[in-house]
Amino acid sequence: MGADIHGWVETRVAEGEEWWEAAIRIHDIVHRQYGMFASLFGLRNGAPSVISAVGRFRAIAPARGAPPGASYYYEQDRDNYGGAVGETWVLWSELASIDWDEKGTGELRERRGDYLNGGWATLFKMMEQLAEQFGADNVRLSVWFDQW
Repeated sequence: MGADIHGWVETRVAEGEEWWEAAIRIHDIVHRQYGMFASLFGLRNGAPSVISAVGRFRAIAPARGAPPGASYYYEQDRDNYGGAVGETWVLWSELASIDWDEKGTGELRERRGDYLNGGWATLFKMMEQLAEQFGADNVRLSVWFDQW
């Protein structure tokens, strides 16, 4: 059975603010793409049932847990979903600094950028626009998965 991603892009007015606000529900934009899951979050990064920082890719934001100060809509969606696993989050400043030409560490030697297409490219463009307004450290992608 496959793993799907759920979550929100969240923003805050300024660094140091405790609470974040929901901006974009990602489930309607991005879909199952294990290469991106591995590259960003370490999910399916080696063995199919493992979250790891090192494997197919050096994961950017593996297993950080629940996002601090999560938005009401993030928490509501997660809690209503039931069975959410692998919660983690990543700031736009971290995503913006990714070397998309970096090669994976596995046998396939794919590049991170091989998976930056479709809905993922659209989502990142939207996050970039939000970062212009709120700042790169005030926009984040907060996610959970339905299974490992």
